[in-house]
Amino acid sequence: DNISYLKVANAIAEEIDLNALMLQIIRVVLENVGAEQGFLLLKQNNHYQLHAQAETSSDGIHVTEVQETESDSPPVLLPKDIINYCAQTKKPVLLDDAQEDSRFVGDDYLKKQKVKSLICFPIIHKDNARAIFVLVNNAVSSVFTQQHIQFMTTLAPQFAVSIENALLYQQLMQLNNDLENTIGHRTEELKAANEELQAFSSSVSHDLKAPLRAISGLSLALKEDCADELPEEGMDYIQHVCDASERMGHIIDGLLMLSQSTQSALQWDEVDLSALANEKVRWLRNLEPNRTVIIEIQDQCITHGDVQLLHQVMDNLLSNAWKYSHKNPQAHIEVGQQKTERNANTFFVRDNGAGFDAANAGDLFKPFRRFHAASEFEGTGIGLATVSRIIKRHGGEIWVNSEAGKGATFYFTLSQAEPNEIDSNANNQDGENQSKHS
Repeated sequence: DNISYLKVANAIAEEIDLNALMLQIIRVVLENVGAEQGFLLLKQNNHYQLHAQAETSSDGIHVTEVQETESDSPPVLLPKDIINYCAQTKKPVLLDDAQEDSRFVGDDYLKKQKVKSLICFPIIHKDNARAIFVLVNNAVSSVFTQQHIQFMTTLAPQFAVSIENALLYQQLMQLNNDLENTIGHRTEELKAANEELQAFSSSVSHDLKAPLRAISGLSLALKEDCADELPEEGMDYIQHVCDASERMGHIIDGLLMLSQSTQSALQWDEVDLSALANEKVRWLRNLEPNRTVIIEIQDQCITHGDVQLLHQVMDNLLSNAWKYSHKNPQAHIEVGQQKTERNANTFFVRDNGAGFDAANAGDLFKPFRRFHAASEFEGTGIGLATVSRIIKRHGGEIWVNSEAGKGATFYFTLSQAEPNEIDSNANNQDGENQSKHS
């Protein structure tokens, strides 16, 4: 009756695992159709493979999951001719006396199993025989009736939909597993690459700095010990060597800092940017106690992130503001937080120094990009590339407003909650959308 059909359909619809579904379907069919044996085949890769079989005995119905094989043939003997006929016609095949049916007299299965009654029933989905039932009775002829055909016809649409859903779920799970494996593999590759980069950075630090220290030390010794013997031009040459050595040392330090800014794991915590700014300003004033600079730092600029890396951000931005406002006798530096169109919690560092043409702001955070000559303002061109990487690792962005001769304002945002960090994104994008001078 309709209630029985509904119960069966609901039970089938709730199962999403393909193997469990196939076992449940073959059991339901044998419970309602007078078959001694049942086989359920599924079409995969243009071939029908046996997925489940069932057998009726005195103590009930026993269902068995059939594992897929590499062979093109099913793992057990089946009526291939009847299955192929059913698949091609997409119609049920009902044999009341299988041994006497002239259409399939050559089928090996019918001969060897001495089958009396047989139903071969297709499960159609989008005009394709997605699955096929084979139900047999070796004891009684004409055991299957049109009522049995009607039972299967009524439930066939639900069988088809449930099988398709289970196949899609299986594919989705496989894709998820493949994706997890790929991510795991890429993570291991990235970890190995970072370890190699860290080892390379350490090697660079040692192998480059050692001869650099020798050049600088010998040049200074030559300058001090041979000052009376060298002409003025020779002393100038030695000074150039000393200056170049010192600059090269700063470049190496900057490159190491740039590398390390993307290697260490973020230690997420609450960070007071106002406190970091005040600490840096005290250090700058101690370096130049006679310089007059008006500095305003807004209180309670609180965010979340890695305090050591954000310390580098404030250090670089304030060092730049201090440096590029050096020629202004009324230098003014401001640090604070405000609402902008991009983010309600935007931090900024503003100065009224040299500034630059904002049309070139897109290149500002690329390593070694400088908008001022080294003779005018010293620097390596690496500091703001480091800042950009750190900001991106914190899920934020940085931009600048500036005008030549009127100073610059750096704006930056930071994620207020720990992001799912993928360091490779910061590594791959560190040259894009960046802004100001180092």
